[in-house]
Amino acid sequence: MPDQPLNEGMPESTPPAETESTGVAVAEGQAASDDKPKPLNQTVEIKDVGPCKKHVKVAIAREDIDQRLNERFSEMMVDSFVPGYRPGKAPRKLVEKRYGKEVSEQLKAQLLLQSLEQLAEDYKLNPIAQPNLDPFKVELPKSGPLEYEFDIEVAPEFELPEYKGIRLKRPVREISDEDVDKGIARFLRAYGKQVPKDGPAALGDVLLTDIHFELKGRAISDAKDVQVQLDPQLTFKDGVVPDFGKQMVGVKPGESRRVTVHLAPNLSDQSLRGSQVEADFRVKQVFAIELPEVTDEFCQGLGLMSAESLRTGIRLALERQLQYEQRRAARAQFLQMVGAAASWELPR
Repeated sequence: MPDQPLNEGMPESTPPAETESTGVAVAEGQAASDDKPKPLNQTVEIKDVGPCKKHVKVAIAREDIDQRLNERFSEMMVDSFVPGYRPGKAPRKLVEKRYGKEVSEQLKAQLLLQSLEQLAEDYKLNPIAQPNLDPFKVELPKSGPLEYEFDIEVAPEFELPEYKGIRLKRPVREISDEDVDKGIARFLRAYGKQVPKDGPAALGDVLLTDIHFELKGRAISDAKDVQVQLDPQLTFKDGVVPDFGKQMVGVKPGESRRVTVHLAPNLSDQSLRGSQVEADFRVKQVFAIELPEVTDEFCQGLGLMSAESLRTGIRLALERQLQYEQRRAARAQFLQMVGAAASWELPR
């Protein structure tokens, strides 16, 4: 059975639509050039943490980050715009100050994508599910390596029973223009602008909030000025809020909402492992994401030929995602049919 790539679905929570982003890059890259980016210098630590489950920790070397940042800003110096200067004439320090955050976010997404692809190629992890990795929790540091870690379920090793002649059903559907429009919107969030809103929060908005954590009435910790995206589920480094979207939709600046956080069972603090703690979200501001206009000029800034190229790339990415879903459905049926005839230890 074909394996699921580590970067499948990266990111949706990260900026979302890296799945689509990957498809655009491949569609355009294959047409324009077969050149691959220089391999990253990265250190990888892989540990077994359970049946069919591994913990992966990756550190991308600082010299790679600095080199690519320098390349980006060197390219921007040709025609970048800074108020008070003619295009391409602004001092580099001002260009870096004006565009630093945007360039860093874009570079982080590209480094994560290449790192995961390189990891899959070098270590053959044979994943059976998406990695438990939220790109929004990964930061591009100002110094030192870019580090991230995740858990991943991998295929067990066993002898297959006789499987020839098994009949499998495959889900079939068409990728519509509406699907493509939604895919483009997810892709564009990575390049969107946060705009304050006075009305109630909706899914996809960003909340600026203070968070107060309690366990049985005892304060555990506080976090100030945290930005979280209002998704159906909120994932922390050490816990998850499964119904975050349902509980937070409609909140306004100045209001508070209390949610339950399910802590991970492998915390270093044994007294908190697997516990449920209460978290008060005191919302200071709600931001909507204003998406950029899709023009040929905008798309050319991403390395694409035109706006139509973006649309074509997104469609190709969605078709690959559909193919993956079909493979996953077939895999599930296959495992169900042969599971009774094989014996191996599976994760609980």
